[in-house]
Amino acid sequence: MKESTGVLLLDIEKAFDGTWHDGIIFKMKNYNFPLYLSKIVHSFLRNRKFQVSVEKKLSNVADIKYGVPQGAVLSPIIYNIYTSDAPDIDDCIRALYADDTALYKVQS
Repeated sequence: MKESTGVLLLDIEKAFDGTWHDGIIFKMKNYNFPLYLSKIVHSFLRNRKFQVSVEKKLSNVADIKYGVPQGAVLSPIIYNIYTSDAPDIDDCIRALYADDTALYKVQS
């Protein structure tokens, strides 16, 4: 067919760590997600805490204010909602899965 395909692959480092909770809920409202889904996501993200152990000594407990849990089934979906308003690039097709993005174009 004498076509070629150009591909750009992006893997955003620590993408899940910086996801803004209020921004996710705001975008879900703007995209007209049903209220019950926004409430599920809000409940999934709120009141999370962490503590670090180094050589059997524990840090103070701290709130997790940003990010989505890695390894959770909902996290890639939530991250895709968060990044869904990224600008399109002319004539390119964008494929997303969590923090992995592929941009490609077929040229005759």
